Amino acid sequence: VAAEGGGRPREAGEGRWYHWHVVRCLTYVEGQMLSSVTHLTPNLLLSLGRMMGKVTCGLAGWDPPALRPCSHDWYPENGGAVLRRLVPGIQAFDWEQKALLLRVADELLTAGPRLSDPRVLPRQVCHADANDDNCVVSEDSGEVVGLIDFGDMAIMPRVCEVGITMLYALILGLNRPMGPSAPATTRHQATSDGDGVTMKVTEDQYSAGSDDSTAAAEAEATTVAAAVVTCTDEESDMRTLQRLLEVAGLVLCGYQRVVPLRPEELQVIPLLLRGRLAQSLALGAASVVADPGNAAYLLATQRPGWRMIRLLVPGSVMTDEEMLQNMLAVAEGLRVGERVY
Repeated sequence: VAAEGGGRPREAGEGRWYHWHVVRCLTYVEGQMLSSVTHLTPNLLLSLGRMMGKVTCGLAGWDPPALRPCSHDWYPENGGAVLRRLVPGIQAFDWEQKALLLRVADELLTAGPRLSDPRVLPRQVCHADANDDNCVVSEDSGEVVGLIDFGDMAIMPRVCEVGITMLYALILGLNRPMGPSAPATTRHQATSDGDGVTMKVTEDQYSAGSDDSTAAAEAEATTVAAAVVTCTDEESDMRTLQRLLEVAGLVLCGYQRVVPLRPEELQVIPLLLRGRLAQSLALGAASVVADPGNAAYLLATQRPGWRMIRLLVPGSVMTDEEMLQNMLAVAEGLRVGERVY
């Protein structure tokens, strides 16, 4: 509220007074959050990848001083050091869980020079947090139409954008079947924080030469199996991982329709998946100590995350090369019109 000099409001005439008011106006993307859908569909996952590809195109070439230098515990290059610092002191983890996370820490530390070299992995500003509570889907749950929460933006290897997106899609896929979209039941006004500026991305932005029509995407999606069971105790680790890699492969396929990745970028995706997951498990558990009232949110990844990271450890079920080939096979299947199982 602003008043004319001396802190007094200005007279408006006829005995009325008024104050100046600063009103913050926000636009929003209509829809629901990805976390609220009950089924995943091939088209939904392809659209998620396309959306993040458009985000990559939109942020490419932007080099804000505020993000340089920028480093925090979620930063992929910091993953190894963060795990080494936090994991030994987390009492909630048993020795086997600690050993698993420290193994990932060693992998990240070994890969550090490669992850930090822009000649190997192109770098740019990334959104870096495309989880299921930040992605907005259409009212019919058919496609991703928006993205919120740009608070974790950072300069990092470009491939981290799709890697983070794929990881959260994998976790969602543990407990969501592939099948018909459920009707929307919740409307969310998806806005961002910031200095009075709403940052949103929709399917109409950042055309990058790919065919993004819903009809074309749905035609592609019909070539992918549309009825897969959710994760159960009876489902073998091999089948579970194969099924989840199909989910990741659809996201990767959608992303590469907009942003083709180099072979060197593709090769690090399996490591990025378990690296981000390890950071999430450790940081979530450590944060509960400081903020126990927010435990439900902070620990949301823990139960599915431990099952997932055991599957992603190379040699546990598949090698990194086998995991990557399974993901890339989804794109191959879409191209030749075969079903992918």
